[in-house]
Amino acid sequence: MMTVKEVSNLTGVSIRTLQYYDKIGLLHPAHRTQAGYRLYDDAALERLQQILLFRELEFSLENIRKILKNPEFDREKALEQQITLLTLKKQHLEKLIALAEKIRTTGGNVMDFNAFDTQKIREYAERAKKEWGETTEYQEFEAKNARRTQKESGRINEQLMEIVAAFGTLQTREPADPAVQAQVKKLQDFITENYYTCTKHILHQLGQMYGAGGEFTENINAAGGEGAAEFAQKAIDIFASKGMSQKILVLGDMLELGAFSDELHREIATVIGLNTFKHVFLYGLRIQPLGDALVEKGMHPDLITYIESDKEALIEEVKAILQPEDKVLVKASNGMGLIEVV
Repeated sequence: MMTVKEVSNLTGVSIRTLQYYDKIGLLHPAHRTQAGYRLYDDAALERLQQILLFRELEFSLENIRKILKNPEFDREKALEQQITLLTLKKQHLEKLIALAEKIRTTGGNVMDFNAFDTQKIREYAERAKKEWGETTEYQEFEAKNARRTQKESGRINEQLMEIVAAFGTLQTREPADPAVQAQVKKLQDFITENYYTCTKHILHQLGQMYGAGGEFTENINAAGGEGAAEFAQKAIDIFASKGMSQKILVLGDMLELGAFSDELHREIATVIGLNTFKHVFLYGLRIQPLGDALVEKGMHPDLITYIESDKEALIEEVKAILQPEDKVLVKASNGMGLIEVV
């Protein structure tokens, strides 16, 4: 058996991350001592290896948890896919090293950009994600797409590109201009109607992808003119930020709940809106059921931070994301002492 500190030293995964994995049900320790310390056996370490390898495939923690819980999960097949992806990344790094050495040898006059191409890596990772990590959005898209002919799907994809490319004709305006923002709303509505529910969070991620360079940016700029993709990203950023919560929620154990603690902590999740808070901090030893219920409800695990007993760490975590315009809501039993956070 290994303690959480020993596992952290062995793997490079922080103690806080291991505690978080335990809290969200991704990686439980094999045993706990009478003092409450986590102990990990070989089976737990093997599971941690799988988690870290899936992270290399850029799966979300929630998707990894679903995959590992799936009774049809094929460990050998997953390892083969992970090996293939890591091999592609290795080849990519080798090309970059070779290019750097060539530039050093020639004095910098090398017009070769092939080494920067990561298309194969992206394509393989995407195939693996579709096979193992079908998100709610992907499943929604599959359900809608199953009812369409290939011609209908092609036309919808063309319409999407036309909507995005139209940002190119709006570049004479400011990204915050009402006409530009109306185009963003048109894009969001079209995606929701034809692909999957496009929340502001998802829309923001799409905007980042549009303007990040690579194939998406090139295709949009080819259709809408130079700078269309980058302009679309700026407009989407403004649209997505409007109405997004600037509230932080800090909840501690409700010590007075007694024997019904787990059930009633979970019940609290029913009154917390998924888009009400930009981050949720959960403090204490009894509050895990609330976090589990929030994730089950649809809140992204990355928006939740668990801290068991280190109040100073809680204060520092809150400070790290706190902005001048933010509002912090703190609620817990008086015995938790969270008045210090305020």
